[in-house]
Amino acid sequence: MRILSKKAIYYYIFYRNSLKQSVPVTLLIVIISNIGNWSLLNALNVLVYTFPTLGLIADIIYKMTMRKNEFYFYYNGSCSIIELYFISFIVSLLLSILFYILTIWIFI
Repeated sequence: MRILSKKAIYYYIFYRNSLKQSVPVTLLIVIISNIGNWSLLNALNVLVYTFPTLGLIADIIYKMTMRKNEFYFYYNGSCSIIELYFISFIVSLLLSILFYILTIWIFI
């Protein structure tokens, strides 16, 4: 049980650092996709699909090319790269679905 809580700290740190790349990329894609016809529901649909997928891909590309030495910190905490990105994907997916449900509930 102690190992799981220790790993959870590493997962949190990794996810927090990955948001620095995935959120701006996601917002840029949402803005570009809605240039011609701006609609809130269309923007939310694009946000739900791009945040866990394209945002995470942008983070993978950035960290694999620019910050490769950062992974040694997570290796010392016995976290593999695949574990880190899998947990990040699951958390991003759950957050985007929760965000979508809340905004639909509020606006409709």
